[in-house]
Amino acid sequence: MANFTIKVKGLIELQRAIKRNPKTTIREIQNFLVRGIAKYKSQINSNPWKVGQSGRKRGVPVDTSNLRQLHQTIFEKYKARIFPRNVKYARWVHDGTRVMRERPWLDQAKDDQEPKINELADQMLKNIVSALAK
Repeated sequence: MANFTIKVKGLIELQRAIKRNPKTTIREIQNFLVRGIAKYKSQINSNPWKVGQSGRKRGVPVDTSNLRQLHQTIFEKYKARIFPRNVKYARWVHDGTRVMRERPWLDQAKDDQEPKINELADQMLKNIVSALAK
């Protein structure tokens, strides 16, 4: 099953920025991660994959709504993760089985939200540069 992670690229440059202005830089990184995960959660929660549908362009499979409602988010200092928790059948639904087609909602959320995440990353870096220039 897909397990995607938001990571901040250019950590060497960010480490330099953190040394110069740690509070602002860390705050901007954490804001970026929160906003990024919110984009993914929005996609997961608002784009249901109705039972019986197939194909790549769908959202979370919905029958009982357990898959949609039970996504866990973990925030660490420089990364964030989102994944289904406590749903035993999530991997089978996401990846499919020999008798059931896959319904890869996490892959779809990642693909659909990637441009928005990149925009958030660009804004984060602009905010850091602006703060460091003061």
